[in-house]
Amino acid sequence: MKPAQAEFDLFDTPPEPRFDRFVELICAAIETPVSIISLVGPDRQFFKAARGLPEPWASLRETPLSHSFCQHVVAMERTLIVEDAILHPLVANNLAICDLGVIAYLGEPIRRDTGAIVGAVCAIEIACLPHGPDVTSELPRKDTEPVAEIGAAKPMPV
Repeated sequence: MKPAQAEFDLFDTPPEPRFDRFVELICAAIETPVSIISLVGPDRQFFKAARGLPEPWASLRETPLSHSFCQHVVAMERTLIVEDAILHPLVANNLAICDLGVIAYLGEPIRRDTGAIVGAVCAIEIACLPHGPDVTSELPRKDTEPVAEIGAAKPMPV
């Protein structure tokens, strides 16, 4: 798997309203305080859009992988649902639990045109997910254009 950071040029780009609107829509649809469009690189994840993150993460727009649940979505190439992070063996030691207050997580893969998974669109809660595993049915399906744009992003010149 080639890291997203090396694969295309959306890392370290400024916020864009269309992506910001998309994470706001996710927060409203799932009734969760935090939503992120995360691109996962070899040593960090970059937030193309985020809503509800505490400082300093909101301003930094990135975390090291020690704080990333999204890296597991990329590695597993599928949806990740964590109803209680403290009890989940995959993320129980993740620093996002204590540093960001993450307790529940839903991450959907961002797939490039090539099929490669380069990040995740996620919803984060500071309490256990009230909806259980069926919460994925509540994700917005109509206005997915911003995520499609990430999948079609132009490769960086080598």
